[in-house]
Amino acid sequence: MAISSKTRFKLDGTQALLIAVCMFVNTMFFLAATDSRPYPGGPSLSATYHAAADGQRYWGVALNLVEKQAFTIPPLWDSRVELPLVRSGPLPALLFSIPIKIFGFDRAPFFIVIFQCFLLYLISVFARNLASPFSVNPTLLQILILFNPNLIGLAHVAQSDLMFSFLFSAVLVVAHSMIREPDRIGFRSLMFLGLLFGLLTLTRSVGLIVSIGLPIIFLIVFASIKVNRAFIARRMLPRILAALVVFLLVVFPWSVRNYELFDNFSPIVGSASQLQYNFGRILYAKGMNSPEERDSYESKLINRSLASMNQNRCHQSPSTTSNDNQCNNALRSAYLNAIMEEPLPAIAKSVVSAALRTLLTGGSNRIAQYIGLSDNQAHEALWIRFDGFDTVKEFLTAISTQTGYLVVFIGSTGFTLITRMFGLVGLYISMSGIQKRPFNIFYLLTVFLLLAAYFAVSTSRFRAPLEPILMLYAAVGLSKFLSVLQSRFRKV
Repeated sequence: MAISSKTRFKLDGTQALLIAVCMFVNTMFFLAATDSRPYPGGPSLSATYHAAADGQRYWGVALNLVEKQAFTIPPLWDSRVELPLVRSGPLPALLFSIPIKIFGFDRAPFFIVIFQCFLLYLISVFARNLASPFSVNPTLLQILILFNPNLIGLAHVAQSDLMFSFLFSAVLVVAHSMIREPDRIGFRSLMFLGLLFGLLTLTRSVGLIVSIGLPIIFLIVFASIKVNRAFIARRMLPRILAALVVFLLVVFPWSVRNYELFDNFSPIVGSASQLQYNFGRILYAKGMNSPEERDSYESKLINRSLASMNQNRCHQSPSTTSNDNQCNNALRSAYLNAIMEEPLPAIAKSVVSAALRTLLTGGSNRIAQYIGLSDNQAHEALWIRFDGFDTVKEFLTAISTQTGYLVVFIGSTGFTLITRMFGLVGLYISMSGIQKRPFNIFYLLTVFLLLAAYFAVSTSRFRAPLEPILMLYAAVGLSKFLSVLQSRFRKV
């Protein structure tokens, strides 16, 4: 994988300073973490565990892996039965199980945070390679990533997002080198790409979509720069097939496990609960604001679909039948059919709304919960604030009584909104220059791919893999703004 001398990394005084400041910021954040009880009278739980979204799928499975040598989701403090891990991949649980095994469950968060902060630093270093075609200072880009509130918050909780972002940033570096020098794509680069795609798939379910979608995006990009087709057929096709073999070898063991447990030979086994949530968001976009109205409509539609499949015994709620493969498959089909029957404007509205929330929310609730300042009422209003002016008023009213939460919200969301603003400016500036065109095509289609993969589901942590791209354009816009300011001060 070729890297030009302009972007070659050096551990110099600047990097030493960035590391020192990063260590200080994350140490203060870790010391501010507030342990909490998952339920009244329950055990005190580290914020690294308790603030993790879907933590039972990651640190919970890791705990079972240490204690029972099984990839199963523990019920912990709720009434769900213990089930085999589905939808998520095994890699996060495997990595989290190492410090849990060595240091114990209560001491492991310290080492989990250190490990993930190291990954965050590597993401910022990888991102420096993306700066070269855009004439932007790579250190500025690195700073925007290293001190990004969304990524810092994720580095302190035991879930899969930062691992996925680390692997994804490595994919971006390989892709950058391939686009820059398409006639010099090496065998090792493609093999490494196959390995990364496999690891992405074993980290999060969306990794499979990335592994399928990015090669298609590569073809579109290479078509735009008119790569020699004879060269592709003669030299690249065998290498691409070799990369595919590497990918299949990586995901093969987990696919065999899924076949034995779920009769589905695939690295990813979908869950009906995912489609259920998407369907609920579409109904909300459709104008069904009342939960009772949505539940009644959903129950009628899903039960009718189950009856047509002779699956009346399956309950509407996926959580009660997720250990029954036949019912899970029937429910997935029922919800998929229900989604496809909804009006296209409602689907489009829900998808666009989800994309906006993913791009514009700052991760304030996760950070506030980690340090003991979470306000559920404010978060609920924040979650749907794009859907009406009344919810904006409710949100502002809620956070006005929570000073600590207000500070966190302004800091995290303010950073996000400012970088999105400069990002739009940077994107506009980057449209000039034919040498940037293939990179712009790749980055924009990649952002679209990730946002489309999550459909109507949204949260700031889904944006984490895209932060290097978003911060790249923000750095371009910010550099232009600083250049204009500097030129005006010189004239004064």
